[in-house]
Amino acid sequence: MTRTTISLNEMVFRQVRVISQKEKRTLGEMISELISLGLKSFQERKRRISTPPAQFPSFSMGKPTVALEDKEALNKLLDES
Repeated sequence: MTRTTISLNEMVFRQVRVISQKEKRTLGEMISELISLGLKSFQERKRRISTPPAQFPSFSMGKPTVALEDKEALNKLLDES
């Protein structure tokens, strides 16, 4: 296990200390578990953000009634509308 020194906000430190006492665990164990949970939550959030956008259904409208390559026929059809 790696040892390190961290600086915690006083309120955060107190909350973690209370939790560790209730759980009958060391402060280091509690901080490690809480950081692990936070990392999992962070990774899940990143994964949700990076999911592809929603796919919408598409439907066939059948064959066109005019040749789409024929500009004159398309213009005539659009002018009639």
